[in-house]
Amino acid sequence: MATPPTGRAEVDGSFKIQEASGGWGYVIRDESGAVIQSGWGRKDFACSPLHMELLACLQGLGAAIQLGIQNLELETDAKQVVEAVHGNEFRLSLVGGLVHEVKEL
Repeated sequence: MATPPTGRAEVDGSFKIQEASGGWGYVIRDESGAVIQSGWGRKDFACSPLHMELLACLQGLGAAIQLGIQNLELETDAKQVVEAVHGNEFRLSLVGGLVHEVKEL
């Protein structure tokens, strides 16, 4: 039986308060660290740095799923994202829906 594909998604987001916009990016690597895919994008009408970090997570997770990666390590430098995903404090916040989506994926 073949081992399911594994990998790591490194994600990051940025936010410009003056423009209420931001950007997101991800890099997906295989188990040996080689880059498989990367992506980036921009979002108008962003509300916070947390919003952009969560969008980066969703984009990285979605890309990994499309690549067929079943065992994925999600890497972020945003402590607030880690706390949001491991707890329930953000479920009623403005970004609660995004937190829920990240948890589901």
